[in-house]
This record gives sequence, C-alpha cells and structure tokens, in this order.
Amino acid sequence: MGLATRTLTGHGLFLNTPLLESREIGETERRRWLRIAAHLGAGLRLRISFEEATAPEPDAVLEAGGKLHHASGFAQSTRAREYLREAVERRERARTGKQRSDADAALALWEGLIAGQWTLVDRFESDGKRYIVAHRNDPELGDPRGLARRERQVAEYLGHGCSLKEIAYSLGIGVSAVSNSASRAARKLGLGGAAELASFFAHDGLRTQLAELEVAGERLVAGAVGLLDARCLVALTGAEREVVLELLRGATIAAIAARRTTSPRTVESQVKSIYAKLGVSSRVQLAALLGRSGTATARTPPASSPSPARTRS
Repeated sequence: MGLATRTLTGHGLFLNTPLLESREIGETERRRWLRIAAHLGAGLRLRISFEEATAPEPDAVLEAGGKLHHASGFAQSTRAREYLREAVERRERARTGKQRSDADAALALWEGLIAGQWTLVDRFESDGKRYIVAHRNDPELGDPRGLARRERQVAEYLGHGCSLKEIAYSLGIGVSAVSNSASRAARKLGLGGAAELASFFAHDGLRTQLAELEVAGERLVAGAVGLLDARCLVALTGAEREVVLELLRGATIAAIAARRTTSPRTVESQVKSIYAKLGVSSRVQLAALLGRSGTATARTPPASSPSPARTRS
C-alpha cells in the first residue's frame, strides 16, 4: 500500500508498506488516508520552510485551552483570532481518548490548514508548559496570468486530480470557497470549467508548455495544445472515447446525450464505465489523468496490439 502527498511547492513524500494480503480499499478508508496525506503534506511544507528560514516567528501563540497570548500579521484580526481559538479547541478534543477511538471524527476536527493559512504546532517551554503556535503555511504560489493566490492553489490541487472536498480539507476552507476559486481561475484563463482547469494544470499540461513571444511589437503567451495518446483509452469502447472527449470539453450529460442522439441514462452509464476503467471518480480527475502527456496509468494494450493513432483532445 502506498501513500503519496505533495506540498505544491515542488516537494513530495511517498510512504509504502507491504500488506499481508491483497485487498480493496473502500471509500471510507480511502477518504481517511487522503486526509492523513493532507496533514503530511502540510507538515513537510512547514518543515522545509523552517529549514529555509532562521527560526520563523509564529503569527499567534495560544494556550491549550484556547487563550490567545500573542497575534501578529494576518492573525491580528478579530475573525482570525476566533478561527485560531476554535481550531485549538477542536484540536485538543481530537486528542482525547474518546475521539482517538474514532479516527474519522478526530480527522474531521483537525483540518489540513486553519482558515486556509495556518498550521498549529506544539511548543514546550523550559518549565514544561505547552503552548500552541500558529505558523503561516499555505503554499506560496504567484501567477503571472492574474490568478489570486487562493485561485492558483486550488488550480494546482485540481491539476493533481484532487476533488473539491479533498482540496477543501487540505486548505481548511469550505467546498463552496474552493468551487468559487476554481470558477474564477477558469474564467480568468478562458477555460470552460474545473475539468479544463485540471487539464491545464496537470503535471505535463498546457501550463508547463507556455512560451512568451513578441509578435508585431506585442508580447503574447502561446502554447501548443497537446495530443491525447489514444493508448491511454485502449480499454474504452469507441462510444466511450467519444464521450471522454465531450467530458473534457466540459459538456453536460444532457448536452452529450443530445449530440449523440441517445438518452442521458445511457450517457451516465457510459461515464460510469469510463471512470471504472480508468480508475477515476470525476471529470476533474479524468482531465488531470489524461493531461499528463500520455503518461496516464490507465490500462495498457496487449503486447500484440498495433500502435493506435493519436486523437486530438
């Protein structure tokens, strides 16, 4: 079993362990491990920032009961202080014996970041007294195309195939806030929605292939749209491949059904089959998978199969 996590700042962590027997991981267990991965990613990002800076000062210092001793920077506002106090209280509840017996309840109390900004860390003084300090720890991501920091963070997570709920947990913000950030980012980049945004920000997506040019005295950003390697879709039927292209364009189930002169129920069945064959659960994950320049880990064709043609995405 392997667990992979990313910091969104160019670093990552992979842990694996052999299992005594082969087994399927259910959705509940999968969600639990994804949440743990979010904490590992945040911890690794903070550890690296500590190594790159000399004793970075925390934004806030609190007692285990939630009493605030110090606040600076973004933590000075009344709303931020309240977020931090509530987070400390939830964190302490998650550590009680009652909550420790229920891993999912404890994880629900302790999100990846606090209000999308802070990681809480225990600090012990020489007299043994414990304080909780809040360090700013959201990924530092600027963007020359005009994306705000949160929009770029959400876009990067989408490019890694994360769902909106997974992103919300990792950043410690609401699902609606994630959805709104994705919509704004897609609109700014002239993309059709979250699926196209995920494809754009995939590991080898168009974002990595842009070049700045000067044409007739004007500076332009240009890029070549990659070709989708049909070998990634070898497990799909011809009809399913056509549905995949419609999904990547952002078409709704109803629109796909109308174009293909079939029923929405038939399209829904085809989409379910596509997701199962490619090992994804949403069109965002599908776009991220197929946006990796043909390196997707979909089923591979038999050795005797001829090399298929390349299909434009």
